[in-house]
Parts: sequence; C-alpha cells; structure tokens
Amino acid sequence: MFHEELQEWFGTVLRTPLENQKINPEHILVSAKYIVGTSLVKPHTRMEIYNQQYWWRLFKAIQHIFPSLTKWMGTTQFNQQIAEPYLLEHNSRQWSLYLIAEGLLDWISKLKLDKMILKLAHIDKAFYDTILGDVVVNPLDPSKPFLLQHHVKLVSIKEDLITFRKEILEDKKPKKLRKEPIKVVLYRLPLSGKTFWHPLSDIEFKLLETFSSKATLEEALSMIEGKSGIDITAIFNLFSTLRLIQNAAS
Repeated sequence: MFHEELQEWFGTVLRTPLENQKINPEHILVSAKYIVGTSLVKPHTRMEIYNQQYWWRLFKAIQHIFPSLTKWMGTTQFNQQIAEPYLLEHNSRQWSLYLIAEGLLDWISKLKLDKMILKLAHIDKAFYDTILGDVVVNPLDPSKPFLLQHHVKLVSIKEDLITFRKEILEDKKPKKLRKEPIKVVLYRLPLSGKTFWHPLSDIEFKLLETFSSKATLEEALSMIEGKSGIDITAIFNLFSTLRLIQNAAS
C-alpha cells in the first residue's frame, strides 16, 4: 500500500511544473514522509531537483524532434507555447522518448498559432520519422512485390520548406519562403544516423507512392502507362541505390 501511495504522490509532483523553481507548498511538508533529506538538501529540495531533471529531459526530447521549429520560435517560447502545454495535456504513456510527440502535430493544428509553426512542425517530424525504421539492405527481386522501406518518407509540399528549414538549422537568416511546389524523398543510408533528401520527378514520386502499400512491378508501371521518355531502369537503380524500396514479405 505504501509503495502505491509513494508512486502516485511522486508521479503527481513530477508531472506538475515548478512555480518560481519551487514545488507546490502543499507538497513541501509531505516530502519528508517519502524522501530522505540530508544536512545540506531538504526532502522538498530533492523533489524540486527531480522535477527539474524530469521536465528538462522531456523538453530536450521534444526539441530534438522539432529542431527547426525550436530555433525559429526560440527555446523558451517553444517550451512555453508548445512543449509544456502539450505535455500537460498528454501525459506520456510511452516507454520510449522517441515516441513522446506522436500526437503533437494534431494538437498544434487545433491551436490558433502562426501557420509557420505547423509547417515547420510537419517537416521536422517527417525528417525525424526516418530514424524510427530500419534500413533493409537485401537485394531486390523484381519478380516479387515491392514495398516502401519503413524509414522512407515522401514529401509533397507547395513551398520550399526543405531549404527554409536547412537555413534555420545552419543559423542563417532564412530568405522568404519560396512558393515552389516540390516533391522529395527523405531517407537514411545503412549505418548512418543522418537523414538525406532527394528531389523527385512526378513519375518517381508516383511510383514510390504506389509502393506505400504492397505492389508488384507491373502494378506500379500501370500507374504511369502512356507516359513517354521514361527510363524505368534508371529510376529503379535510383530506388535501389538509395534503399527506398524493399521486397514485401510473402
């Protein structure tokens, strides 16, 4: 019974942000019941330290997922307007910090914030999601169905957010966001933790989009039937070299 009581109290104090670097006054006296103090550090002070470490860890995790948005807004404003309110409404039930922001895009979309916030959040999340899937390196068998690799993300946008994001992360003053429709693929290479991107033609994008669900080579080619001047061999060499597709499991 005591352990359940301790867990409930400890969790409540941790999930409540400090006010002026102090825990809620009602928890100060109770702290001595659960936390051992020393001659230098009182029980409630130890809880304040635990609380700070807990929130800093969560803030860092979300900032890592949304690096350009964090820089564009500024760390303090990002924490106050995005990270903290989101975490207060959505207590993490994930075992991994990698998944801490799974619902954040939907949450942002319901707020009346600068449109750029949602745009950068989407492109940051797309880049981040490429690290969550393994890169399959097995040779491709054209006689079997294909599937987009799990780490690969297709991006079709009406503005060049790719360049805009890159300039933010390089601490350059971003130029005006260009109204330029672009199609790119985000991917990783084996043994690399870095995300790369490659521009795609409409045909290349359409083919990869077809492989978002299991499809044979014949089914994919039927999507571009009647198009002329297409070098299918070159296109699939590109897909293979960048490890964009894999053979689907039987």
